[in-house]
Amino acid sequence: MTESKDGIDREMDTNISKAVVPPEERVGTMASKGREGQPSWAMVIVIAVVVSLLSSSASVVVYDRFFAQKVVTANISKFVVDQRDLYFQGKIDGQQYVNNLSNFIALLKNQPKNRVVILEEVVAANAEKLEPR
Repeated sequence: MTESKDGIDREMDTNISKAVVPPEERVGTMASKGREGQPSWAMVIVIAVVVSLLSSSASVVVYDRFFAQKVVTANISKFVVDQRDLYFQGKIDGQQYVNNLSNFIALLKNQPKNRVVILEEVVAANAEKLEPR
């Protein structure tokens, strides 16, 4: 044991041997070890593009499905005339007539918030038609 300047006894191993590696080999070794397992820049760019496209597509689909306003048409007068004709032909009775009308009104009222229901006579073209089944 040897005593140091601060008065603490420390045991020193004098048989330590280190391999001496020339600096040019040391740099090459560290560079190759550091690059193992890391993706290349091209792979990082490809992953970023794919993630960006997927998130953009998902946001457009969610916006279109839940937030974008949709125009839906309803031909109320045609429905009422058809139901009246069925009633006068004897194909439906008075209770079925009232039930069909109340079901159609419920169908109109139960549309999602992002759908606007307007009369079919007002729409020029290319609108979804809301018809009872």
